[in-house]
Amino acid sequence: MQAAPLIECLPSPFVGRRVPLAHLGRLLDEARAGTPGRAAVEGPAGIGKTALVHRFLDGAAPGCVLHASGEEAEANLPFGVLAQLATASPVSPPGTIATVVRDGNNLLDPLVAGAALLDLVGELQHQTGAAVVLVVVGTGHRISPAECLGSKSGLPCHPHHRHPGWPTSATRPARAWPAGTGRWDDPGMDSQELTSRVRALRARGSTPKAIARALGVPPATVAPLVRAIAADDHASAPERELVQCWVSPGWSQGLTIDGHRDWPDVDTPDPGASGLVSVLVTRQARHGKVRVCGWLVDVYCLGVKDTIGPRSMDQRRAAELTGSYFAAYQARPLAAPLDLAQHLVFGAVAYARRLGFEPAPGFNHTTSHLGPWTGPSAITFGRDGKPLFVQGPHDNAASILNTLQRSVGPNNFHYLVTP
Repeated sequence: MQAAPLIECLPSPFVGRRVPLAHLGRLLDEARAGTPGRAAVEGPAGIGKTALVHRFLDGAAPGCVLHASGEEAEANLPFGVLAQLATASPVSPPGTIATVVRDGNNLLDPLVAGAALLDLVGELQHQTGAAVVLVVVGTGHRISPAECLGSKSGLPCHPHHRHPGWPTSATRPARAWPAGTGRWDDPGMDSQELTSRVRALRARGSTPKAIARALGVPPATVAPLVRAIAADDHASAPERELVQCWVSPGWSQGLTIDGHRDWPDVDTPDPGASGLVSVLVTRQARHGKVRVCGWLVDVYCLGVKDTIGPRSMDQRRAAELTGSYFAAYQARPLAAPLDLAQHLVFGAVAYARRLGFEPAPGFNHTTSHLGPWTGPSAITFGRDGKPLFVQGPHDNAASILNTLQRSVGPNNFHYLVTP
């Protein structure tokens, strides 16, 4: 994957433009040759940072360019820069970006956000045929390039490429907000009106700082409103149309099902009584794409052990993924109703939690793909109603057995472990 991130910051002072333009050109050539890089352009206000970047982009014809703002107010939004890049993308962004932005406040690992950015870059290259994707981020005047590219933006942080002799970035002092002029709680604007105006400006792609300037309010007032609006929009978004739901053959072995005779299954050779069931759900996405989520479910003990997605792709790639996802089973996957997937996934998670086990990291990012579900499950989990732990390659057998002894007692479960 070839991406040449470019950050807006420039030398102070600088005379002439040939040297920095040549440096940026070399980095672009390296990216085209397969070595991605990053440039920091630094300097005081008015020195021509933006003009230099625009001149470089105009003359280099780099292919695909994404723009975002790393202003201080945007830093108050978890992964706000990543959200801007997704909005600026000419193609439908991968679902991973949507989940990172939605759950940014609870996301502890910025590498997940970095992976989401790489998914976006890969999707751009796949759909546009661009050899290089440039990401241009203006850092504002109180955020360093490293902070702009750090955990809040979701971009990986590396040492910058700098032209020899370029100084470090100069920052301007913070400006005091004029008291009593245009604040949202002034008589001229109540909170409901402010929220409505913020929503309208954000829909047009304005950054929180630009919104604050336009409305005459402090950036610290706008940022939480933008977060709340984003959460409301996500909650009220219509559920995407279901394309297909698949479950692995033999999913019901060892389980008891109350009713639901329409749920399909086939007899398959018992693969060592593992209790592992795979579920894959595909929904419609924008621009003719689909979004895919998958779950590996231990229906005998541990619940959801692994997840994939949501991933955005075309129908051909979705069909290829379906084939590879179920390749380890003895028969073809079964087309199933969505409620079977819900009862399997949500029901297994509830069962595992009663035993003391939480679902795999990232599970909460996938639940909306299954749709609303109230429960309880019509499936009685566990092998013939009793927990059976079958050790997998990444399972801590001692810890799991101790948890089972505490939750159900030493004689109330079975296990198969590696000696």
